[in-house]
Amino acid sequence: TRTLAHLPQVAVTGAAGRTGALVIKKLVERKADFEAVAIVRNASSKPKLVQLGLPEQAIREVDLASSGENAFTTAFAGCDTLIIATSAVPVLKPLSMLAVFWAKLTGGKGVMPEFGWKEGQLPEQVDWIGQKLQIDAAKAAGVRRVVLVSSMGGTEVESNLNKLGGN
Repeated sequence: TRTLAHLPQVAVTGAAGRTGALVIKKLVERKADFEAVAIVRNASSKPKLVQLGLPEQAIREVDLASSGENAFTTAFAGCDTLIIATSAVPVLKPLSMLAVFWAKLTGGKGVMPEFGWKEGQLPEQVDWIGQKLQIDAAKAAGVRRVVLVSSMGGTEVESNLNKLGGN
């Protein structure tokens, strides 16, 4: 247990996502040791995080598309550590399910649904450029530690993650 001295402030980007929410939950469970700060893209994520026990004032909104690069620097102000849990998320192409259902009905094999990416959320934009912006902003804000949570196979050209369709 710590005294009334400054608790390490830990910012988590992608805080409302699957991994980010798990990190926030663990930080909230250890509120005697850490002060959690959730960085989310928009206000719609706030109720989920408040339900996890995070005070609403500890939730900061940063949407790169509308806020610009400097918004991360402002959001990270006062933080000691940054945990990056942002990631591009593939989206199912619903019409591709017709071929999958047809193959099931006719005994066909090896037909998989197709996936793509939301506009502006390709892995290169989110996992490379977006994460680099976060690291640069953390450095500018005086953050001392950065933890990057990443997907397996991101550097493997033949990885299924890299074969998912573009826009």
